[in-house]
Amino acid sequence: MDKLTQADLQQLMETRQADCVTLYAPMVMDDPQNYDQNRIYFKNGLAEVRSRLEGMTDEAVDNYLKPLSRLLTDDVFWSNQSHGLAAFLVDGMVQTYRLPIEFEPMVFVSSRFFIKPLLSYFENCQPFYILAMSQNCVRLFSGNRYGAEKVELENVPTSLQEALAYDDPEKEQQGHTAAARQGRGDNTDVVYHGHDPQDEHMSDLKRFAWQVRNGLGDNLTDEDAPIVLAGTPDTVSYLRESADFNFTDTSITGNVDHLDGKELHKKAWEIVEPLFSAEQQTAVKRYNNLSKTDQVTTDRLKVVQAAYFGAIDTLFIPVDESLWGVFDKQTGEIEVHSLREDSSIDLFDAAAVKTLENGGKVHLGGDDMPRFGAILRYTSDALTG
Repeated sequence: MDKLTQADLQQLMETRQADCVTLYAPMVMDDPQNYDQNRIYFKNGLAEVRSRLEGMTDEAVDNYLKPLSRLLTDDVFWSNQSHGLAAFLVDGMVQTYRLPIEFEPMVFVSSRFFIKPLLSYFENCQPFYILAMSQNCVRLFSGNRYGAEKVELENVPTSLQEALAYDDPEKEQQGHTAAARQGRGDNTDVVYHGHDPQDEHMSDLKRFAWQVRNGLGDNLTDEDAPIVLAGTPDTVSYLRESADFNFTDTSITGNVDHLDGKELHKKAWEIVEPLFSAEQQTAVKRYNNLSKTDQVTTDRLKVVQAAYFGAIDTLFIPVDESLWGVFDKQTGEIEVHSLREDSSIDLFDAAAVKTLENGGKVHLGGDDMPRFGAILRYTSDALTG
């Protein structure tokens, strides 16, 4: 499985260029040796892409698709698949994502990438972090529903010893060691006046936690994702002495050095899963409470217009349904196509992109969610007026 971040999605959404190629394909996972079927799905998709690239000679098409065509002979690539494959190509640059989603096979060639199928990944795979800290080790994991990967830390001490080696204590420690003892070879520990050794240790641990917090931000690709802390109660308490991070209220407490990434992920998911579910439940409750007001609309065209004008707070769209057509940004008029045409875009996909670009939330409709509709930032009368 590949890692798909909010930053990756943002880059895909912002791409505007001729002949953006989007290809989704399901992957066979029942038999790890059945790579040929997966290549066939991908090859069929490439054939459809070829038919949609207009105004190019065959040689030009071959050259344009070469970054994708090369994958057909990459045995390592096909031996490491997940449930679905998403591929994006524009002007020689290709990006692929092997994700735990069973995509329907689909191909798009347009002035922008088609991202709606990816939304199910973010709906079900919201990112979170695990920060596990002890005196001996500091580990950061980036996770989602399906697992967690260790992040190689930068600008963060990985142990108490390393932290203190570069630390500049705020106060001098006053002590004495009898020279006579040293002359006699007496190895009695240094005795400090006015300091409890336990207090010194806690002060060191507090400075260690400060250094970890100070460098943590450099290692987060999604600063809004919740962070589950793991460590002793004192360690966790010191890490919490900052309002700069989205630490979860509940932590994994105790000696965590013996827990590997898989075990930490299992414990952390039990903490964050209710948080992610609560966000969706809150959105549905708010939608239902406003459903009989002008702040909620299920009019398809009005939803698309509101999205383009930045008027949507929360959008619910079906992942398995498209609204084909063209939106005129100058006039705000929408032309709906009964069937997909060469000039068509999926207006539901465009509405999702615009909503996200304008800071709104997008949820996939169905099951316990409204299938389609939007909570507006202001009433529909204000939108049309």
